Order: sequence, then structure tokens, then C-alpha cells
Amino acid sequence: MNKKSMFIPLALGLGLTVALMWLLSPSGSGLPVARAASYTVCPAGPPTCDYSVIQDAVDAAGDGDVIKVATGTYDDINNYNGLAQVVYIIKSVTIRGGYTTAFAEPPDPEANPTILDAGGQGRVIYIEGNINPTIEGLRITGGRSVGPWGWGGGVRISGAAATIRNNQIFSNTAHDGGGLRLDNSAAILEGNTIYSNTVDDGGGGLFLSFSPATLIGNNISGNTAFTNAVTAQGGGLWISGAAPVLNGNTISRNSAGSGGGIFLHESDATLTNNLIFDNQADWGGGVQIYGAAATIRNNQIFSNTAHDGGGLRLDNSAAILEGNTIYSNTVDDGGGGLFLSFSPATLIGNNISGNTAFTNAVTAQGGGLWISGAAPVLNGNTISRNSAGSGGGIFLHESDATLTNNLIFDNQAGFGSGISAGECALRLLHTTIAHNTDGDGVGIRVSSGTVALTNTIIVSQTVGIVVEYNSSATLEATLWGTATWANTTDWSGDGTIITGTVNLWGDPAFVDPDNGDYHIGENSAAIDAGVDAGVTNDIDFHPRPYLIPDIGADEYWPPGMLKFIYLPLVMR
Repeated sequence: MNKKSMFIPLALGLGLTVALMWLLSPSGSGLPVARAASYTVCPAGPPTCDYSVIQDAVDAAGDGDVIKVATGTYDDINNYNGLAQVVYIIKSVTIRGGYTTAFAEPPDPEANPTILDAGGQGRVIYIEGNINPTIEGLRITGGRSVGPWGWGGGVRISGAAATIRNNQIFSNTAHDGGGLRLDNSAAILEGNTIYSNTVDDGGGGLFLSFSPATLIGNNISGNTAFTNAVTAQGGGLWISGAAPVLNGNTISRNSAGSGGGIFLHESDATLTNNLIFDNQADWGGGVQIYGAAATIRNNQIFSNTAHDGGGLRLDNSAAILEGNTIYSNTVDDGGGGLFLSFSPATLIGNNISGNTAFTNAVTAQGGGLWISGAAPVLNGNTISRNSAGSGGGIFLHESDATLTNNLIFDNQAGFGSGISAGECALRLLHTTIAHNTDGDGVGIRVSSGTVALTNTIIVSQTVGIVVEYNSSATLEATLWGTATWANTTDWSGDGTIITGTVNLWGDPAFVDPDNGDYHIGENSAAIDAGVDAGVTNDIDFHPRPYLIPDIGADEYWPPGMLKFIYLPLVMR
């Protein structure tokens, strides 16, 4: 056999070997891929495990490696980068607690508590750099980071896209961010319990600065941001800049000078499906929003207390509040449910119920809402069973608000039981005002300014509308009640009242008012009795009109009638 014939099978064999190596490589590149290493840590150290100090394992590990930490308390302080902490991380490692010294999978953090305790000698964990580490199954406590640069008592994350999952973060202190502080971080925080942390400035539980983080399913409870002034903000969370997302969190029993549960500052944050309750502050018991265009959607905000804004307080904010249930909040001054100050906010489809603004005087205003300045838009809200000294449902001052398709019933106040408006230029379209009681029993009181009401049901009031001296009201298409729904007096006052060309007296025929159902029934006098006000849907966002616009917040559709037409999708 000549050399050339020997070379051919050798070349083919070598080629096949190289091809096989390329195919078997995870990336298909043919290059060797390093497997993630695993390191173990336990209090006893070798030979039971690799290390007794977590920082030693971090130093030995590389990107992608996993550090498994056995039950015990780890309190060794290092001074990396001139900072005092238990663990300093500049690598994309995973630190996972909850193991026994057998390090069997899966870990159980509840049965095998893994405690990182800084003992008040520094913060617990510092993470920085363009990295994406994971911290899970740990108990992070005893962190202390005070003074003007005292940021993040339990955990500080700077620039990293860390994942913080299923940890308990508690009893840490700082100037800002008692439990955690995030700066320029797209971190993911999921399933953590963050409680009993304190700050003297902002963010008792968490402080987010220009961090588009995602918070899912965390319990943020019993944290405090407090000095002796409202400058201590965000008992649970302080958020400024960027657009973080908070979904499905429980934020409760936190306290601060402002924003007991959450303080939002110039942030386009999105809050959805959160429970926000039992928080306390001077301003904004549940949430305070300052200068932010946040989106607050489908949250339950209840049992919070404040001086102003029991559920929420908005200042200079164009926030969108949609589909929230805001109930049983309390203030001693203004806005039991919400307080809007110079805020062109949009409120859509919220249920604002059972809130209280009360001392012993009419100075406690706006049981459901207190609105001053700007021109907010309220569409399709239910405002019921709130109470105040003045403006049981809504108190408005110097506001050009527009209210469309709102239902206002069973509110109580000494002065303006349903709505009290002063120095305003209001527009109310398709409004139902019913059975607001106590005090003067007035459905809507205009103490100064102007109000225009179109397609309004005003029933079961002591006085339907009162317009005081030097004020005016223009009404068109109004249903005044009869029989059990009659007002004692339909309108009164020394101001100018123009009742328009369409006035009806009849039965609104509400479906089940005793249980809060103020939809109109098939025999309602409101059906086909309105005028075209340019409104294309009703309080349920069903199309309007069916034939001719109905009066009030609801548009009646006969049973079986198709409300929506879904066009077929045509694809080329």
C-alpha cells in the first residue's frame, strides 16, 4: 500500500473524530465547555465541607458556579473594597441556603435555616458590577449601614441584574434601604419576606433608585422609615426613576412620614395585583405618588391610615389608577380613600368604598376622594359608603375635573353628602347619584364655581343639588326620583340653576340597590331618555347607546342582545 492510500483513511478518521466532538459539544462550537463547579460551606468547615466562610467559597468560585450553604449562622465580616460586609460579590455565582451537611437536593430553608448575620458591624451582602448572581434560601439579618452613605443594610445591589429569591431579610438598619437598596439594577426579587427593617430616611424595606427591577410575590411587612418629619418616606418601599414592575406582592403594616406602604418619586412604575393594607403615614397611608406617571392597576388597597390620603396620595402626578379596590382607609383630614393634589390623574373602573375622613368638624373632607387643582379624569368608578365632615363621596376644590359614568351612592357627610365642590369648573356626564345621607343629605353641593351635569340620575336625597350664591349649575337630561326614590327637594340655593329641556320624574328601577347593584332594570325611566353627550360606553364599558342614550352611569341592554361584534381575522 502506498503512502497516499494510507493517508486517505487516516484523514477520514480524523475528520470524523473532529465532527463528533463538534456535535457533542453543548454549543456546537467544538470548543470545550467548562461545567459549573459546586462548592459547599458549613460551620465546621473541612473535611465536612469545602469552606467554613462563605466569602472564601465566593473567592474560589467562578462565573456560573454554585455555592451550597448548610444550616448555621455565618457572621464573619470582611472589608473588601473598603466596605464591611459578610459577603462581597462581583461574580455571577449562585449562593443557595437550606442544606444539611449532606448537601442533598433539594434544599429546605425552613427546616435548615441558613443565617447570614452581620451583627451590626456592616451590611450583610454587597453585589456590584455587570453580573447576574442568584441569592436564595438565606436569612439575612443584623446588617447596619448608617450615615449619609449608609445604603442597604441587608443587601445592596449596584448595577447588577441579581436574582434574590425566597429569602428572609429582617432586622437590618440603614440610612436608605433598610432591607435592600438597588441602584441602576434590573434585579428580580421573588418570593422574599422582607420585614422589621428600619431607616431614618427612605425605604424601610426596599429602596429602588433608577432600577427597572421586577418584584413578584414578596411579603414586605412591618418596616419603618421614620425620623420626626414627613421627609422619612416609603415605609415598605421607596422608588425613584426607571419603571420597575411590582406584581402580586403583599405590602402591609409598614410606617413612614410619607408613603407608609410605598413612596413613588418620578417613576413610571407599574403596580398590579398587590395587596396594600394596614400601613400608616402622615401623607399617603398606603401609597404616595409624587411627580410620577405610574400605573396602579387591579390592586387592593385597604385599612391604611394617614393625615391625608388614607389609601393613596398623589401630588403633581399623572398616574393611571385602574380597576383597584380602595376601601376601609382612614384619615383625620382629607381624602379617606384618595387625595389628589394638582394631579391630572386618570381613574378608571375603581371601587372606592367605606373610607373615612373624620375628626369632629367639616374640615375633614372627602371620605372617598379629595381633589384640588389640575383636571383629573374619573371614568366608570363606583364611589360608595364613604363618610366625611364635608364631601362624603368626593370633595373638590379649585379643580376642573371631568367625571363620566360614575356611580355615587350611600355616602355620608355633614355637608355635601355625595359631592361637595368649591371654586371648580366641573363636568359630570352620565352620573348616578343616589341615597347619600346624613347632615344636609345633599347629592351635590356647589359652594362656588360652575358645574355642568348631563344625563344625571339624582334620587333619594334630602336635596338633589344645592347651588350657593355666586355659583351656577347647568343640567340637561336629569332623572329625579319618585315614590321611594323621590328627593325631598330636587334643587335649591341662591345661585343660578338651569335645569335644561329634559327633566323626568320617575322610578330609576335599580336592580338590587340594597346590595349595591345600581344598574338600571328594564322598567327604568332612565332608558332612552338621555341626550347625546359623546360618551360611547357605560360604567361596565359596554357600548353606549343601545338605541338612544340612557340617563345615568349604566346603559340598559335587553337580555340576549349582542353588545360587541367581533370581526373575523383576515390573514394574507
